Amino acid sequence: MKGKASTSLDHHFWYFERFKGPRIFDARDAELVNNRFTLEELKHELHNAELEESTSKAFCEWEREDYWNQYKGLIEYLYYGRLRLRQLDESRTRKARNGRSIQEIKEANDIVETIGIFVELKKVGNSYFGRCPFHDDHSPSFYVYTDTQRWHCFSCLKNGDVIDFVKGIKGLDTAGAIKELSRGCA
Repeated sequence: MKGKASTSLDHHFWYFERFKGPRIFDARDAELVNNRFTLEELKHELHNAELEESTSKAFCEWEREDYWNQYKGLIEYLYYGRLRLRQLDESRTRKARNGRSIQEIKEANDIVETIGIFVELKKVGNSYFGRCPFHDDHSPSFYVYTDTQRWHCFSCLKNGDVIDFVKGIKGLDTAGAIKELSRGCA
C-alpha cells in the first residue's frame, strides 16, 4: 500500500468530517501511517501537514489547526524515528578504517584468544570460565561461549562480544575498540 502519498489528504477530510472536530491519534493510527508510507513519502507528508496547519491557522480554523498539529506530531515522530533507525543500520554496516567490516573484525579475533590475554580461562565443555576482570571476583563466574562468540559474568551481569570486552577492559569507546582489534593489538 506504500506509494499513495499523493492521495493522503482524502482520509484526513474523512476523519475530520466523521469525528466533527480534531482527531486524537492513537497507536493504531501510527501503525497504519507507518505501514502506508516510505521514508521519503513520510517527509513529503510532513511537509503537507505543516502547510495544512499553517493554512488553518491563517484562516482561524482552530479545530482543523489542532487536528493538523496532532497529525504533524505523529508524522514527525514516525519520520525521525525511522530516519534514526536507518542511520543506526548504516553505522553498523560501516566499514572499519582498514576496509574490513565490523563482522569481519569480530570473526578475525577469536573471543577466547582475546579474553585469554587478560583472564585465565579453563575449558568446560564448549565454553570457558574464569574470574571476571570487571569486579573483585572470588570464585569463577565469568563464562566465554565459543559457539556464540560471547561472554557473560553471572556476578556483575556484564556481557557482550569481543568488542564489548575490549571496550570494558581498556576503557575505550566502540570506535577505539574496533581500531584496536583491527590492528590485532587487543
